[in-house]
Amino acid sequence: IDSMNESNNRKNSETEVDFVRLLHTLMERSWMIAIVALLCGAIALAGTWLLITPQYEASAVFYVNNSALSIADTALSIESGDISASKSLVNTYIVILEDRVTLVDIIDYAGVEGISYRELSESIVAEALNDTEVFKVTVRHPDPVCAQKLANAAAYILPKRITSIIEGTSAKVVEAAVQAAR
Repeated sequence: IDSMNESNNRKNSETEVDFVRLLHTLMERSWMIAIVALLCGAIALAGTWLLITPQYEASAVFYVNNSALSIADTALSIESGDISASKSLVNTYIVILEDRVTLVDIIDYAGVEGISYRELSESIVAEALNDTEVFKVTVRHPDPVCAQKLANAAAYILPKRITSIIEGTSAKVVEAAVQAAR
């Protein structure tokens, strides 16, 4: 019984850690820690460089107009209801942009090969800017030239598609897409 108690006492005894000795051991091996850290960093950099494809963005900006009566691109009267309707139309225009027919037309007009409308739908994002009648269409692509071509094709196709679907409204291009810097 005494040997069992002695064994239990050893199991229940506290273990002391000498922090000074531990710090001294770490300092002696600091060169090894630095080499391992540099090696891990180099492996992470190489993996990122080789495995992750960079994505470039190109954006076009549109203004939504909800005025059925206009002369020479000037609305005869703009009321607060027109502005409210224009803001709500932004969401409708985004839905039209994400439609399969619109995406196929964008791809065809851009002349970009090897991209399906599903791939384009995953790489195109449209959003209203600051609760205004302005919205932005952004295209992400591994090739900056293709991203620009697709965004500018959207700038060309979308206003035509919108006016063919919704009467009395329009979308005007505020800013065309430019090529992203490499």
